[in-house]
Amino acid sequence: MIETLSQQRITLAHDLVSSRLNRAEATVYGRLCHRFPMMVMQGGLLAAVLFISSKSTGSDERAKAHRAILADVARILKLDESGVVSALTRQQDALKLMAWTHEVLHTWAMMRRFAVSILKVESGGDDDGEGA
Repeated sequence: MIETLSQQRITLAHDLVSSRLNRAEATVYGRLCHRFPMMVMQGGLLAAVLFISSKSTGSDERAKAHRAILADVARILKLDESGVVSALTRQQDALKLMAWTHEVLHTWAMMRRFAVSILKVESGGDDDGEGA
């Protein structure tokens, strides 16, 4: 059966968010799902990914949640998980970067909805500590 692009995005978003259910970092991840699109819209995809990457070191729940966001961006863009930051920084084609931003934002719209319905993390919930 052929799926529309919207159906593919919904399926991917569901799979990504569902994979975080019952994990220690699920709440932090859910909050990041709500915040990440605003980061992209305010500073661009590259800046948002660089910020998330800077927060992804360590072994605590916050770092794990930030690594999960990076992994999700890589899956959405069909990039190697370990090279998502370098792929974005090396991308010189503005149209390609715009297309990637468009794809991430459209898929992330579904991820925000699934963060509420699957992870039970509402937008604007309790702060998880350090900002994002």
